[in-house]
Amino acid sequence: MITRKLVFIVIPATFLMISFLHSCSSSTSVSNKKTAINFSADTSVTDIEGYLYVIENTDEDKNRTTIPTISRFRPDGNLEWKVEYDNSSVKVTGVLITLDELNRPWAVFHVNGDSGSSNYIRVKHVSENAFKNVYQPLYGTGGETNISLIARINSSNGIIEKATFLSSQLSNGNSNTLEVLAVGVNRRTVHVQAESAFTPPYPGSSYVPHPHATHLRDCNFFPIQIGLDIDLNFIKTSKVFTMKQLLDEPYSAWYPSCERRY
Repeated sequence: MITRKLVFIVIPATFLMISFLHSCSSSTSVSNKKTAINFSADTSVTDIEGYLYVIENTDEDKNRTTIPTISRFRPDGNLEWKVEYDNSSVKVTGVLITLDELNRPWAVFHVNGDSGSSNYIRVKHVSENAFKNVYQPLYGTGGETNISLIARINSSNGIIEKATFLSSQLSNGNSNTLEVLAVGVNRRTVHVQAESAFTPPYPGSSYVPHPHATHLRDCNFFPIQIGLDIDLNFIKTSKVFTMKQLLDEPYSAWYPSCERRY
């Protein structure tokens, strides 16, 4: 006959409590604590591997609009690639470039006009699905307006992988100016601060007029902060500020006088 001995192990209560708390905290993936958003309006940025990205604009001659470009430089300073994103009759300006938590570059352009040219920013250097299933793949009519284009850039070759336009809208449905001034990519959200000349967009997968943007207050524009999901499918959050509210925020693209900080 086989005799089995029972062995009792005494574990201190404090150890059990520590283990329990550790297992609970490790199962929590998202904290309720408000996460700071690091907004940027820089025209150059260096990633964790030492690669430098620079967005700039060049003039071909005095009679045409600027040509927006992004360049990537190796850690040794040598140019790896340089991409022209528009060479059409449309006025397109490269505004800023930043990085997300996955080390991917994001750029903002201001676009004034539309074109069917193969040199237009929407078709010149983009992936096949860049403008598919995004919040605003196109924008309607509207003259002399600055529409923003937010784009995720492929770090290997400079191709626009995913992009959406952002615009305000007149009461007649025409597009109007919305200029993104600063961007902060945080977790699953692309946050932007922008000046909207007319009614800015409200959360949703297509344009809905913002119900709290009924009349201009402190400035001759609506200061707005918009949060898009990371794939640019829809607007998650949209907040119109007064200058008083901006003074209480830890980040702002404007001074209290409505002047741009960036």
